[in-house]
Amino acid sequence: IRTTLFRLESKLTAYPYQKEFSLSQYASDPYVNMDISTLTISGSEYHQSYNVDSNIDWGVYSSNTSWLTAAKSSDGKMLTIHALANTDSYSRTGYIYLQKKANSSTLHQIKITQNVASMTIDNNESLLQYTNDGGSYQLQIASDADWNASTQGDWIEVNPDAGKNGNTTVTISTTPNYTESKRYGNVY
Repeated sequence: IRTTLFRLESKLTAYPYQKEFSLSQYASDPYVNMDISTLTISGSEYHQSYNVDSNIDWGVYSSNTSWLTAAKSSDGKMLTIHALANTDSYSRTGYIYLQKKANSSTLHQIKITQNVASMTIDNNESLLQYTNDGGSYQLQIASDADWNASTQGDWIEVNPDAGKNGNTTVTISTTPNYTESKRYGNVY
C-alpha cells in the first residue's frame, strides 16, 4: 500500500481556502504469467522463446544444470529457454524460476524434462559383408546430437567420421583383402 498527502489551496489572498487530503492506494498482487509450467523436449538442442505477462520487474534463474539456461528479453515480455543436446544415456530434468527482483521470491516455475538424443540408421543390419575386392556401403543417419565414428582396423574407413545433428550420409569403405583369411572389424 502507498500513501501520500497533498494540499489544495487558493493562490488568491482574498480567498484563503486550503484543504489537506490523504490518498492511499492498495498494492497489487505481483504476478508473472506464462502459458507453460511443464515442458518435455526431445534430446536435440532446444531454443525457444515464450511470452511473459507480468506486472513487476522479474528475473530468471535456472536450476544448477550446465545444460539448461534461460534469458529475459530487454523489455521483460519474453523468456528464451536454451537446452544443449542430451548425449547422456538417461533423460534429465531441470527447472527455470521466474522471480521477483525485489526479494527473489519465485512467482512461476517451469519444469523441463529432456529426453535422450536419439540416432537412427536406415539399415537394421548390424553386419555388413564385402567381397575380397573391398567396396563401400552408404548409410543414412538421423541424429538429435553431434556424433562421431571410429573403426577397428586400418582397412576400414568411415567418411565422414563425425557429424552434426540432423541427417547425414555416411560411407563405410573397405580396402581389398589380399590374404587368405577372412577379416572382421567394427565401426562404433
